[in-house]
Amino acid sequence: MKRRILIIVFIISVSLKLYSCDLCGCYMGITPYDNHSSIGMYYHYRAFNGYNSTSTSGDLFPDGHLRNANQSNTVNHHDGSVPAYSNSDYEIYRTAELRAKYFLHQRIELNAVIPYRFNSQSMSDVVQKVSGIGDVNLFAGYHLIRKIEVDNVQQRLIIGAGIKLPSGSFNETSNDARADALIQPGTGTSDGFVYATYLLGIRKFGLSVNGTYKMNGTNSLHEHIENSTTGNASLFYKIPFLHERCFIIPKVNAYYEYSEGLFVYNEYISGSAMNVMMLGPALDLFYKNLELNLSAELPVYEKQETNAMKNSGRISLGVIYNFKQPKYLFKKSNSKN
Repeated sequence: MKRRILIIVFIISVSLKLYSCDLCGCYMGITPYDNHSSIGMYYHYRAFNGYNSTSTSGDLFPDGHLRNANQSNTVNHHDGSVPAYSNSDYEIYRTAELRAKYFLHQRIELNAVIPYRFNSQSMSDVVQKVSGIGDVNLFAGYHLIRKIEVDNVQQRLIIGAGIKLPSGSFNETSNDARADALIQPGTGTSDGFVYATYLLGIRKFGLSVNGTYKMNGTNSLHEHIENSTTGNASLFYKIPFLHERCFIIPKVNAYYEYSEGLFVYNEYISGSAMNVMMLGPALDLFYKNLELNLSAELPVYEKQETNAMKNSGRISLGVIYNFKQPKYLFKKSNSKN
């Protein structure tokens, strides 16, 4: 269903910097630590709450204990059931990720993402909770254009590809039965994706644009998510202080995703298509080799089927250590292009 689609992309997006470059994870010369290897820990929170068929607002932090006894609406769920409506129905996804990036060459980077998932769902008084290792992502990027400094203008174009391994369990149980497919730690599929990132810097201002196309497999339960397209854009401004030993970088982020949804035995699951745009602020802090990322996004546009659960938003926190890398495994070129 659509939540599962978003969570998979969210794990791959591997923002490896979540919002500056959703898939490549690099700063590309405009912010500190250009072409530096790094290791980081990230925490992501995502919530779905409320329905288009009702007047509920879709809270980012839904109260699972409050019920609206006066509501008589019913909604169709992905399994075909029609439970009594509750304004406390929700899906919450929490992910802790270990991310690593290593430059083999000034133009070639390798990335790995290892997620651990804590997911929960409440549907008509039935609560399910699962946790476990998610699907590992491996990908590589090539810096096709690398203009570090030309008349106070910097540019970067990165193209890359990667795979998502079926390392996470997709048969976890809750309440003595298989938990909903939406909240499983893994998908049981081997997927591939390609991406491109362009970054432009003019003095202290910057723009980052990223596009990703993901090709999904089918698991042993014949569950298949249609291929998805995602896009990210970020406007930011670099503020140095303490003799440029520290930097503050405020941002405005936009995120878009499209997918035709989930199919089981080639049968479309109603309400699983995705067409959503989100917008929100972010802030990066740099001190010496340490980096802190904070970001939040809320939906500004969402096209859904009537009975689909609403996107409520997402929050991310990252702590990264950047390694100084004066040398590379492969000899670096003298060219700046």
